[in-house]
Amino acid sequence: MRPLAEVVLACTGRVVVAVVVRGVGDLTALAIGLQRVAESDDDEKCDDYLEHGFPYISWLVPLLLEIGLPRSDPDRSLPQPLCGLCEVCHSYRALGVPEPMPIAVLVSGGGTNLQAILDTVHGNEARVVAVASGTPGVKALERAAERSVPTRVFARSDFEDRGARDQAMGDWLIEQGVQLVVLAGYMELLDAVFLDRFPGAVINVHPSLLPAFPGLRAVEQALAYGVKVFGVTVHFVDAGVDTGPVILQGAVELENPTGPDEVMAAIRPLEHELLPRAVRLFALGAVKGDPDDPRRIRTTPQRDRL
Repeated sequence: MRPLAEVVLACTGRVVVAVVVRGVGDLTALAIGLQRVAESDDDEKCDDYLEHGFPYISWLVPLLLEIGLPRSDPDRSLPQPLCGLCEVCHSYRALGVPEPMPIAVLVSGGGTNLQAILDTVHGNEARVVAVASGTPGVKALERAAERSVPTRVFARSDFEDRGARDQAMGDWLIEQGVQLVVLAGYMELLDAVFLDRFPGAVINVHPSLLPAFPGLRAVEQALAYGVKVFGVTVHFVDAGVDTGPVILQGAVELENPTGPDEVMAAIRPLEHELLPRAVRLFALGAVKGDPDDPRRIRTTPQRDRL
């Protein structure tokens, strides 16, 4: 079964980038709206509908005008590629696939893990609806803005204390409807009150095979210890420092690493694979705690969607 993006691409060509980003709900609105436009004989009303009729997707107008609506067709019929879009939409609904889960990503730097999420699960199993950082001007915020994802900076210096900062950030995430908070290179601690507002729904990616080498400078810790196997852990966040239950892990063997840069280059692909995979599994309800041992997290393998 192919991902939705591939199916829509096969049917719609250039419109795929626009429709997949926003998810199933807007896919339905787009298909219905285009059908109404195609059936209309009033060009002025068509233009008005394109400007105001699509909920939350007015940004599609330039692309829709670029690919060309059937203004010159006397039958006003929907172009074949867009008919295909309608068929994909109905098939997608018929399979009972849920709406993408709204998630937030907290960042502090370059945002390569955020980019991995945006390039894979965003618009499919999950939808990034908020990106927050404690540091203004970081590349990760630019990556989010390029995909029209709302961003906000919660600098520690702007608040009386960390609790006030976390309260404000939590308020914003809840306003955005967030159901999962993903720490993707977020280098600040979150207080217990924040975690309690998203119970069992805050995950982190850490550059070591936990419980080994928790906290800051994990790769440097591992090098100093002389290990030959390095890795990545995606885990739930609790009140401790990298002590939450493990969701996924991956490892790579390096016999004679020369330094942190070499190790990070080797494990970065693991981060980009495991973090989106964990988000996908969580969004599909495939991450469950073992009732007999809360530290054991069971993941249910899922078939690719569409």
